[in-house]
Amino acid sequence: MRAAPYARVSTDKQAEKYGIPSQIEELGKRCLERGWTIVLDGDKEAFIDDGYSGVELDRPALNRLRQAAREGRVDVVLAYDPDRLSRKLYHQMILAEEFEKQGIKLEFFTQRNDSLNFDNFSTEAYLLYQES
Repeated sequence: MRAAPYARVSTDKQAEKYGIPSQIEELGKRCLERGWTIVLDGDKEAFIDDGYSGVELDRPALNRLRQAAREGRVDVVLAYDPDRLSRKLYHQMILAEEFEKQGIKLEFFTQRNDSLNFDNFSTEAYLLYQES
């Protein structure tokens, strides 16, 4: 399977908890464990939005990831945590549905499910939103 790791932080404070290097390391380990091939973003080892708010859906690396998905270059999108993909529940749901329609799995390192589909993602996302 071809995996597209996605990492994001918006502030230095977040970087202390969810730093880009630690996200990439964990996502890379997951890909290695599963025998997945990593889809590179140019010369980068992941799709990285460093310094971009998760409240906005229009982010450079996320846009490139979505384009790679539309082009059929991705089988699974892997993010560290749902809030790294987006801070807004409805954006998470938009992305989950978009990927599902393209036959792409969406996985989060911090989640125990092997993969999430749109039906159970909305419940998972709601519960995560309530915890934040």
